[in-house]
Amino acid sequence: MEFGRSSLSWGSNPSGPEGSRLLGTGAGVWQPVRWSGSSAREGAIWEWAGRGFSPGRPGRKMGMFDMWRGLTLLLAVVAGAGASGLPKDPSKVAIGLDCGSSGSRVCVYYYDKDPHDLVMAETSCLNIHPGLSSYADNPRMAGSSLKPLFDHAVAMGVPKGTKVYLAATAGLRALPDKRAVDRIMANVRGYLMDNYAPRLSWALGYPRVLSGNEEGVFGWAAVNHMLGKLGGSAEQTVGALDMGGSSTQITFVATDPSEVPNGYRFSLPFKDKVYHLYTHSFAGYGYNSARVSLLADSNTVTTGGIAGTSTKTTLIDPCAFAGYDGDATVNDQEVSVSGTGSWGDCTTRCKLLLSQGWPCVAVGG
Repeated sequence: MEFGRSSLSWGSNPSGPEGSRLLGTGAGVWQPVRWSGSSAREGAIWEWAGRGFSPGRPGRKMGMFDMWRGLTLLLAVVAGAGASGLPKDPSKVAIGLDCGSSGSRVCVYYYDKDPHDLVMAETSCLNIHPGLSSYADNPRMAGSSLKPLFDHAVAMGVPKGTKVYLAATAGLRALPDKRAVDRIMANVRGYLMDNYAPRLSWALGYPRVLSGNEEGVFGWAAVNHMLGKLGGSAEQTVGALDMGGSSTQITFVATDPSEVPNGYRFSLPFKDKVYHLYTHSFAGYGYNSARVSLLADSNTVTTGGIAGTSTKTTLIDPCAFAGYDGDATVNDQEVSVSGTGSWGDCTTRCKLLLSQGWPCVAVGG
């Protein structure tokens, strides 16, 4: 997932059931509604009930910007580019970090008068590589790897007390060792607190890892918000297909929500509307993961290098330009890659990768 294209902000509720999620949408309390998750991990989505306080934070009144941080901060709504300065009120400024599989990026957002209209500050965004998942074997370096992003946000002149919203996606979801994920996130959390407080502080429930379906819904919301369709009728909305590095998400309004199987159904409240969505995240079908799968096809392997110029195994990539020579990691092995630029072979292999011949069976049908 690329930052600014496909994310909303969610948090974990200390008072809710294990595996629950929060959706911050204004002054009120959290109630579990409208999510048919297939597991406790996807859990219940907590929706605002409009009663003035949030459990787990007794007596904390939530303001309007809490609502729009919760629903639109990580949407990268470029309502306008380049105001000359940021507000001095930290409640009007927020920092969003999107930690994807190939890299991490930061942007600074603010609003002037209307919290519905978030603006991305001029020159506020910065990308770095590699992604957090590359620190699985050395999680103690994860937090410091984000130093350029934190420094960039501070250099923008954010006011003291500005909240940071960090959402990680498929790169961390794909790590087989979930303890490594926990260690990475703990190190990131502690690094900011140790080195940037009180100028920066974590928003409630952050940092966190998004589920694949959350990522899909947030991408759909981002696209429709940026097109000016969010808040209108369901028929006016468009579907969203987001191809990231490790996964791909597809999301659209369901014609008949009752026909959508549990685990793929999501209801998103926005102002006075509720959008009933179908969403599905395809792990392993992002660009980088799909390319590795294509290269791992045994039919693409040659050994002994090309004309004796390399001692590495060389994989032929029909989808790369003819004459391309590069390196890749496939099944934990460093290999050389040689492009042939064959449209026909590339198309054939991609179709095999998509398993188009598999039957599409309706659940319960």
